Amino acid sequence: MSQIGQGSLQQVFVDCGEDDVLDLRKGTPTTNKMHQCTYCAYSTDVAISLTRHMRTHTGEKPFACPHCSYSTIQKINLKRHIRTHTGEKPFECTHCHYRTSQKSHLKRHVKLDTDCVRPGGRGSVAKLHLCPLCSYKTSNYAHLMDHMRAHTGEKPFSCPQCPYRSAQKTNLKTHMRTHTGERPYLCSQCSYRSTTKSALNRHFFTHK
Repeated sequence: MSQIGQGSLQQVFVDCGEDDVLDLRKGTPTTNKMHQCTYCAYSTDVAISLTRHMRTHTGEKPFACPHCSYSTIQKINLKRHIRTHTGEKPFECTHCHYRTSQKSHLKRHVKLDTDCVRPGGRGSVAKLHLCPLCSYKTSNYAHLMDHMRAHTGEKPFSCPQCPYRSAQKTNLKTHMRTHTGERPYLCSQCSYRSTTKSALNRHFFTHK
């Protein structure tokens, strides 16, 4: 792979013109002018795309992991990598307990994993998760976990500003509005605002 010096890369930006350099920082399409790589046939009308592409020639990897020696040419790649250190798995299957750090892995799981039995999936019928303590059942494993806390009394979600604790994250989110004053639910017929949707629904009856 060809190597070019920093001065050559700077010259590419100079050749683009001052207006395009400003657009490069914003990551937005510039004028109709095509930005051409000086080392291969690649071209683009988005200046920031050329910047990323040029790194494949220069070998520059400006996004570095604070936990190890890993570095990459794109910020999104670093974000995915960081999860290997934190253990974060934000992508969760709604039909079983599978969690993953990458969205592409979840898509592959939903499409191919025969252990995940779901409506329309490769399994024959929707698998029901049964509560061992009552008659509750659901096809969503995460919902079963939420339900089980009603039996165990576990309240893992705690308010950082008061002793309030909750079994469900959504309840904590609603509670936090008592501290922040946020009232996201607005009546379309008057100035009434509410912290919960149910309170807004009750309010609507005052207009009937």
